[in-house]
Amino acid sequence: MNENLQSSIEFSHESGFDPFMESEFHDSLKKKNPDIVINLISSGLHKSSEKYAEIFADIGSSFINATHTSIAINESFIKTFKDKKLIV
Repeated sequence: MNENLQSSIEFSHESGFDPFMESEFHDSLKKKNPDIVINLISSGLHKSSEKYAEIFADIGSSFINATHTSIAINESFIKTFKDKKLIV
């Protein structure tokens, strides 16, 4: 895991935390409460980009997608972010 990302996410090593567990990842990001997130994940990882968009909408962060994944033209994502008054 990238050292910058690792330093910004709190891990529970005592509990045998797996860094890829969605709920703990979600909770760590929610504690950080970012206003805006820029998605720069590798091209071709469409499901990951979509999942990140879902997570950041849920925690109340605007989401800028810099990948080929169609987030900003997906009606479902547009509605989700618009309803929360967030930028996508």
